[in-house]
Amino acid sequence: MAGEQDKKLDHNYDGIEEYDNQLPRWWLGTFYITLIFGVVYWFYYHTTHAGPDMYERLAANKKEHAALLAEIEAKQPKMDAARIYSFIKDEAAMAEAKDTFAKNCAVCHGENAQGVVGPNLTDSFWIHGGEPEQILKTVNKGVVEKGMLAWKGVLPKELIGKTVAYIISLEGSNPADAKAPQGTEYKRVLPED
Repeated sequence: MAGEQDKKLDHNYDGIEEYDNQLPRWWLGTFYITLIFGVVYWFYYHTTHAGPDMYERLAANKKEHAALLAEIEAKQPKMDAARIYSFIKDEAAMAEAKDTFAKNCAVCHGENAQGVVGPNLTDSFWIHGGEPEQILKTVNKGVVEKGMLAWKGVLPKELIGKTVAYIISLEGSNPADAKAPQGTEYKRVLPED
């Protein structure tokens, strides 16, 4: 303000002096608007409960998300044994699945699926079932207690199905330094064309 001079207050802290300056009006305006907003918000959401609280909004968002996921899942083709076995005859699918296996599975199951930390996938013994749907379920849900990641949501559904087909195609390949059999023996009969 023109003609006004800052007034020095008469206290001193370790050589630091303080002036009696007025706060800028824009700052005071913002402060008062914030206070008014806070009071209105508090009454609207917490006192009168006129608006939905965060738990109601979360429940609504979860319901909407579940419906969207169900819609997406319904549009995708069913991943059953016949479909998984059909990938075995598709060279492009097997090449893609081999690459996926090398990038994601070989760390625990070995480059040739011979078993390292995870079990040997080339023999006819399966810990969680040898049916294509059972293998798919194991890959999708993982085996948390053994340290296997759940791949559903990480990899596309189609790619997981192709990778399961690739794993089935490795059965009987007997790589060198394969881990000893684990689980129950499963006699696989591949479907005829």
